[in-house]
Amino acid sequence: MQLQVEKSDGSLEVYFHTKVLATITVALSEVGDYQETVAEQLAEAVSLYLRHHYGTSRVSTHEIQFMIEVVLADTGQEKAAMALQEYRLNRQIKRNRVEVVKRSIPQRIFNARRSLLDYEQCEVQPWNKSVIVRELERERHLPRGLARVIAGVVEEKVLTLGYRQIDSTLIRALVDNEFLAMRQAEKALAEPKHAKEVEEETPVAAVC
Repeated sequence: MQLQVEKSDGSLEVYFHTKVLATITVALSEVGDYQETVAEQLAEAVSLYLRHHYGTSRVSTHEIQFMIEVVLADTGQEKAAMALQEYRLNRQIKRNRVEVVKRSIPQRIFNARRSLLDYEQCEVQPWNKSVIVRELERERHLPRGLARVIAGVVEEKVLTLGYRQIDSTLIRALVDNEFLAMRQAEKALAEPKHAKEVEEETPVAAVC
């Protein structure tokens, strides 16, 4: 059994050393001090500690992030540690600022001459990436890992927009777009190589 990572929403996933390496790479690059060998050594140190200390039990994402910052600071990479901490803080602030607006029209409308906007009801909820994950699992029957990847991409786009409020229909459109892109990528990878070669060799008729 492998080390399990407990996410902020309470779900569990297998620990991936590559995620730690990616985080350290970003932190070092942020301060202009990235060296591949150094990043790999620091990531290995974090993984060895976590596996030795937690074994096959579970560790929270917060503990992993804290450990990465400790290793960076203790190896003379204080600036990278501070950059990582600042990035996490700013990201959480952005998440806390975003609200999702769900709009609906009541089934019974008593005066058809009035605009539907007069009857529109709005429900405002705080941003929660886990909602997207659960909906992808339930509606699209995706495994949690893939659902989290899509939800992460959508969250990045939402936070980049910088809006305080975002309509739920826009979020669904972003989710649908990423889901479609994933399916198209899977289809392209599954396409037989010889089929592509035949297609490339087939002459294209000239347009008259």
